[in-house]
Amino acid sequence: MKLLSVLLSLALMLSFTGCQSPGIEPSEPIDILSTETNPAGDSFGQVAAYIEDPLTSIIESYDNPLVFTTTEHIHETLPEFTFTRIAGGIEDTWNSLFPDSREVSIIVTDDKGGTIQVINNLSQSDRFINEDIRFDDYNFDGYLDMRLLRWQEGAGQLRATEYFWLWDAETSQFMQNNQLSEIGYATVLDINSSTNQIVVIKRIGGDFLSRLFEYYEFQNNAFELVFHEQHLYIHDGNYQLLYTEITRTDVRTGETTFEIEPAP
Repeated sequence: MKLLSVLLSLALMLSFTGCQSPGIEPSEPIDILSTETNPAGDSFGQVAAYIEDPLTSIIESYDNPLVFTTTEHIHETLPEFTFTRIAGGIEDTWNSLFPDSREVSIIVTDDKGGTIQVINNLSQSDRFINEDIRFDDYNFDGYLDMRLLRWQEGAGQLRATEYFWLWDAETSQFMQNNQLSEIGYATVLDINSSTNQIVVIKRIGGDFLSRLFEYYEFQNNAFELVFHEQHLYIHDGNYQLLYTEITRTDVRTGETTFEIEPAP
């Protein structure tokens, strides 16, 4: 009986201490803003087990947040990703250049809810807050990349600032690309998939019709200007088109051609 009593006492002590093994401390979660990969080296996307619910934490940190969600399959070898864009309240002091800006975060998760990436410290004009993330392959590596409109003046994207991120297959992360933001500022930026070139259209002159077309290729991990074509519209005093001067320059060879195209 005395032995049974001792065994029962030990069982009660273990139940109150949670049966925790001596010398084993619970692992600390990674900071929610961390972009570290899974320290356990588990399968793709399982890093979520080590991140302390970034979606809820960021939403709770914003005043009157707006939440937008879209899904995209960026490559056949990867699961479908969910992109959650969270916009905080309008802050006049957030960005002096765009006084109606909202602070924005983007959380990328996989098909099992695992957190792939958290992108913070973005801003987006309240006028364009409904403009969602766009996807296209900007460096022609087979993976879709991200693009987000930040601000735009007028129509036609001829005066716009945008964020760009390129998917990096080695790190399984979207890497922000400032070069695309710079060459695409105040222009129309498009893709020519048949030639694997980025096409940038700039307005020149004061007639709102003349254009400069720049063609970039992704080489040595950067976008390099390889060709440009200028269309200068010549008008009479009543702004009737007389002809168009077209100048084409191959940046790689330095060769330039010039032609005059009559008005239609």
